[in-house]
Amino acid sequence: MTGLRELAKKTELLVLDFDGAFYQFSDAFEQHCCDVAAKSALKIIPSLTPEEALKLTTESYELYGTSLRLLRERYSIDIEDWHDIYHQELDHRFIETSQVTTKHLKDCPVPFIILSHASRFWILQMIKKFELDEVIQPEQIYALEDINYSYKMTDEMAYRFVLERLNVAPSRSIMVEDSPKNLTPAKTLGMTTVYVTQGKSFEKSRYPQVDHAVENLPEFFAAFNS
Repeated sequence: MTGLRELAKKTELLVLDFDGAFYQFSDAFEQHCCDVAAKSALKIIPSLTPEEALKLTTESYELYGTSLRLLRERYSIDIEDWHDIYHQELDHRFIETSQVTTKHLKDCPVPFIILSHASRFWILQMIKKFELDEVIQPEQIYALEDINYSYKMTDEMAYRFVLERLNVAPSRSIMVEDSPKNLTPAKTLGMTTVYVTQGKSFEKSRYPQVDHAVENLPEFFAAFNS
C-alpha cells in the first residue's frame, strides 16, 4: 500500500462512491433493490404486470448492474420520473452498518466528497443511520440528480461536473468505486482510480482502468490516512 501512502501527498480531492463502497451489498438487499425497482416501474407503466416488471428489473441488474436500463430501453422511462420513487421505497433496514467510520473520515488528509448514483434523500438517510452526519455535510454530497442524471459508467460528464465545480485537476484527484466499469471514464479523464472489491476476485490484467484495488474502504483509509 506504499503507493496509496505516497499518492495522498499529491492529492487535492478524494471522490468516494457510496452504495457498495461504504457498505457491502447482501444478496437480500440486491433482491430488494430489484423488487423495489419493479414496484416503482408499475407506478409509471400501469400496463406492465408485476411479473413482467420484476423479470425486467432483475435481468437488467444482472446484465448491467442497474435495475432501470431495460425499462428505459423498452418503455422509455425517464430517469427523472423513476429515480425519486425508487429511492423513497428502499428500506434502509436491509443495511445494518457502514464499513466506514467517523474516524476514517476525520483522519482523511485531503478534502473528500461523495459522488453517487443514489438520490440525495437516500444518501442523507443512510449517513444519519451510520452516524456519519457529523463528518459528511450536505454540500459534500453529489447525488445523481445533482449531476444532471449523468451516469458514471457512461462518460466523463459526472466527473467533469464535480472537478470543475471544485476547481480540481483530474490528475490531482482519486475516484474510489465498487464498480470497475464506472472507473473507465474517470481513468480516461486522468483521475487515479481505486476499485473496492468487497471480496470479489480481481485480475489486474482484465481491468486496465484500475490503478489500485483494495478489499474495502477501511483498507484504503488505513493506507491513505497513514
